[in-house]
Amino acid sequence: MMWHRLSLESCPDQPWANAAGVTKELLAWPKAKDWQIRISVATIDRSAPYSSLPGIQRWHTPFEGALKLSVNGKETLLDNASQPFAFPGDAPCRCELLQGPAKAFNVMARQSRDTQVLRLKNHKGKVSSLQSFLLPDGMFLFGVFAIEPASIETVAQPRITLQKGDWAWLYPASQEVLQSLQIDGSDTIVVLFKRIVS
Repeated sequence: MMWHRLSLESCPDQPWANAAGVTKELLAWPKAKDWQIRISVATIDRSAPYSSLPGIQRWHTPFEGALKLSVNGKETLLDNASQPFAFPGDAPCRCELLQGPAKAFNVMARQSRDTQVLRLKNHKGKVSSLQSFLLPDGMFLFGVFAIEPASIETVAQPRITLQKGDWAWLYPASQEVLQSLQIDGSDTIVVLFKRIVS
């Protein structure tokens, strides 16, 4: 089991159909066209509706700029200090750009109850908030996106250093690995996705 690692700058731009922004895809797992979880970073250039994605849960975390999301008519202000904002992909959603262009880390998952997205600010040491999610009937995909430079260490892996905009992930990640997870960084986003073992 080795770290997979990708720099945001190495990912090609994928223009949106409505021309309101571009996406850089970091991961579409397990297959690009039949994914269970998709990780990306969007650059939002102007206000526009978001596409409807039935059957998918979304998490939206701006880390540059500011915007207002209107989901089912309820407005939420998000900026570069916000925690991940979760909303159903089939809900009518409009984005109003307040300060831009804005960049946002996006997670889309088909198993919403088995997905956790955390933003860790000025964190040093073990990530204890993952423990309630670690159940024996799953195999785990685990990843960290570095908004600012950070380091990661687990019991089975040497310490690695992430530069700004790096994404690193493991699959399968055992409970032992996740229970030993240590992150040192001023601003990171952690994604944990559980694949149920039948």
